[in-house]
Amino acid sequence: MDPRTDRLRDARAEAYDDRLVAALRAVVVEDAHGGPPPAAGDLARRRRVRTPWAVAAAAAAVLVGGFVIVPTLQAEPAWAVSRNGAGDVEVEVNRFDDAAGLEAALAAEGVPADVTFLPDGTWCAPGRYDPDDDRTPSGTTVSVGERSFGAQLPAGAVPSGSVLLITASARTMTASELRALDEDPTDDVQTGAGITARTEIVVVAGPVAGCTPVEVAPMRVG
Repeated sequence: MDPRTDRLRDARAEAYDDRLVAALRAVVVEDAHGGPPPAAGDLARRRRVRTPWAVAAAAAAVLVGGFVIVPTLQAEPAWAVSRNGAGDVEVEVNRFDDAAGLEAALAAEGVPADVTFLPDGTWCAPGRYDPDDDRTPSGTTVSVGERSFGAQLPAGAVPSGSVLLITASARTMTASELRALDEDPTDDVQTGAGITARTEIVVVAGPVAGCTPVEVAPMRVG
């Protein structure tokens, strides 16, 4: 085989790889800014932005035998329910979706539940249950993300006659709330966007009324 032909093919492959990488970078920049990638001068003038609680993911393209292979990103399930070796019930919610399905999954684990996922910016009106009926056991742990949460309940946490009440909602923060979160307004880092999530997970030994959604007022700042 002619060595010159090999070198020419290698040079073309390298040039193709460079164009592919540049295109992928442009896509990532466009996704991040909601439009075409800014010019270099614009980037130099733009303040750096801190986006709280945000998680970004990118798929890398691989050139194999002349074909571009792009891994498929599988969507996470809306929720998952499991038991660990100690018999504790573990709940993981990745999206506030399919409350009825989560109730059924918990019932299959012997945990009667009342699950409500509310529209953004709303919450249940007060008075759904008597606070004296709160039987949430010690050892119950809850972690909350942007639009997700996880919980672990000890084995036997929801005895007969009780119900596990799960309520969750999210709200986009106002501009004044975001400014209040800015740790140092004089630096070159500003808060760009934010979602605040609210979750209630409680074991109730008594009647639970239905949820009447009401609008949530912005937090007091300043």
